[in-house]
Amino acid sequence: MRVDSIVVTGLKKTKRPVITRQMVFQEGDTIDLQELEALNKVNKDNIYNMGLFTSVAFANEIGDSSIEVHISVQERWYIWPNPYVNLAERVWSEWLTIPIWTGSFTDWVEWSNLSGWNDKLTVYAQGGYTQAVTATYSRPFLFPKAKVDGTAFFSILNDKEIGYGTQGGYLQLARLNDERMRQSYTGQLTLGKRFSRRGRFCMDSPPTNTFHINDSITFFNTEYLPYNLTAIHYPSVGRL
Repeated sequence: MRVDSIVVTGLKKTKRPVITRQMVFQEGDTIDLQELEALNKVNKDNIYNMGLFTSVAFANEIGDSSIEVHISVQERWYIWPNPYVNLAERVWSEWLTIPIWTGSFTDWVEWSNLSGWNDKLTVYAQGGYTQAVTATYSRPFLFPKAKVDGTAFFSILNDKEIGYGTQGGYLQLARLNDERMRQSYTGQLTLGKRFSRRGRFCMDSPPTNTFHINDSITFFNTEYLPYNLTAIHYPSVGRL
């Protein structure tokens, strides 16, 4: 029988193609009526496993030669903040001398389905001994016709204390009371080609790294960077 139409209800933010592309059949396809229940079970699992809905239900209207498939979904809450406090300083006396607004705290926020296309933004922020902000944005089907996904990553790291050398096998640390010793920036882009719902090939750009150091580092180590530089830019490679 021919699938005449697929009707989706309950959508408030999610775009309809996000659901239909998870299905094993589309409008206009011809399927065996005896296989409809099994196919809809696969469709339901595929849609539910995206993690966008708290419930997914299927119903069918069967005519003489066509089928109308009804899908009812209930969207979940997409923003999840996770703040917490941790002790990053080495001893209590250091932690107590830091003003409360610069103490050690971490806030992690995940915003799923940001634009309704099953995309996700994750932001990690940390304050205190080491200040950091990390953001990752992923978008399935960034280029829908080519079935290419995209992920972008960026991070900023401010270090209050850095190692500048060793002495007698012990790491020597440089630290200033009122200034940060090093600022680091990292960025990376990932593209993934989908061949099927479970088949995917990914390609990562080399992570690009830049860091700036406080010029006071020369007081501790005149050869910390070559040619008395206070900033450096370099790519890096790795493996999964």
